[in-house]
Amino acid sequence: MSKTDKPALSKRELEVLQEVAKGYSNQEIARELVISMNTVRVHLRNIFGKLEVQSRTEATMWAVKEGLLTPPKSAEEVEADEGDDEEIMPMPSLGVPRLISWQRIYLAVAVAITLIVLATPLIKPIFSARSKGAIPPPPLNASSSAPPVINARWIRQGEISTPRSQMALLAWQGKLYLIGGERSSGVTGLVEVFDPVSKSWQEIAGKPTLGKDIQGVIISDKILVAGGCDNEGQPANALETFDLNANIWRSDAQEMPEALCAYAATAYNGELYVIGGWNGKKYVDSVYVYNPQQNEWRQLEQPYPLQAGYASAIAVGGELLVAGGYDDQKEFSSVYIFDDKSGQWREGPPLIHPRGGLSLAMAGDNLYAIGGGMDAPLAVNEKLNLEEMTWQEIETPYLDQWRTYGAAAIGSELFSVGGWNKEYPATLLSYQTVYKIFIPLSP
Repeated sequence: MSKTDKPALSKRELEVLQEVAKGYSNQEIARELVISMNTVRVHLRNIFGKLEVQSRTEATMWAVKEGLLTPPKSAEEVEADEGDDEEIMPMPSLGVPRLISWQRIYLAVAVAITLIVLATPLIKPIFSARSKGAIPPPPLNASSSAPPVINARWIRQGEISTPRSQMALLAWQGKLYLIGGERSSGVTGLVEVFDPVSKSWQEIAGKPTLGKDIQGVIISDKILVAGGCDNEGQPANALETFDLNANIWRSDAQEMPEALCAYAATAYNGELYVIGGWNGKKYVDSVYVYNPQQNEWRQLEQPYPLQAGYASAIAVGGELLVAGGYDDQKEFSSVYIFDDKSGQWREGPPLIHPRGGLSLAMAGDNLYAIGGGMDAPLAVNEKLNLEEMTWQEIETPYLDQWRTYGAAAIGSELFSVGGWNKEYPATLLSYQTVYKIFIPLSP
């Protein structure tokens, strides 16, 4: 097949082919490109069909032949490069590679491709990685030391013992409850409580079902956590409750009508609302409502206006507000407001910047939209003036992508922890929504 009649691979297929060239397994490709395992398989079938090849090696060699991957340099070229004054940016460590069958069979090809990855960080821009996909977990070998930019409003309160992302964070009686999520070793059910007074963490009873991309709500002194995804990106339909007074998890609540993760959730009129999310195959626009008194779910007749996940929801002013989101193609700046009296959604004031993987929190008299950035870095957060219903940019502690973290407010203080910022940040931060200036009294 010549260059003149070579098949047209989509941008995503080219990205998958690049990861194949690195020797990654399907699971590793899914984690690197933040897409589901099933999506990886579909792309590989499409690539094999378009290239008329039968194996990963053939596909990789075709890419090298057609100039989509640069062949490794000779020893003379490498020595010449070492003498150049031009600075070469090192590739990030990929950890210890795990050999799979096709690598062993085609060892020579694998070695060549490895040299490309480790010695030549000049892969064509067409392979530029985008943080897209259904479930965006960081790579398994991710670090956890991304330093935040501390300023007058953002204050470092400490660190978590297990840095993680895609978890639930809630505030109750002046303490923070951090539940589940994903850490470098995979999905966890770990639950820890932070006391802002002593600035200490305490581990309590763990969540029975391990899960990431979860959110929690508090209704009648109980934490409710629905669904969540496992390490393979497959959602669950369990609804688990944690008795805050008895320190006990229970799994006897009625299951969700649909297995979901990456949804938006909030408590509204004494019920749990689960909005949108990922069902293992696609993003949905369904809205499920759980009544704890009746132990029953129902589905709203009026769906959410978007098929999306990674939005955030909050009850404010007697209404339910949902902001942001992500659908594997783009992030949304949309804000929709639901009134249970009319049963209808209406448009609210859109965010200044599209945000997926954000968190909404009320602190003081303002609503805050913190974090996000599935596709591009966000250099600011936002707050909504509820009287004027206008968004305003505010400071952020991370000058890059910062998403799927935990955020909760205690009084006028907004706390955030964990998330994904090209690494797992371990820092617990608080934002002073009311700026305090202490003026000494004159004698």
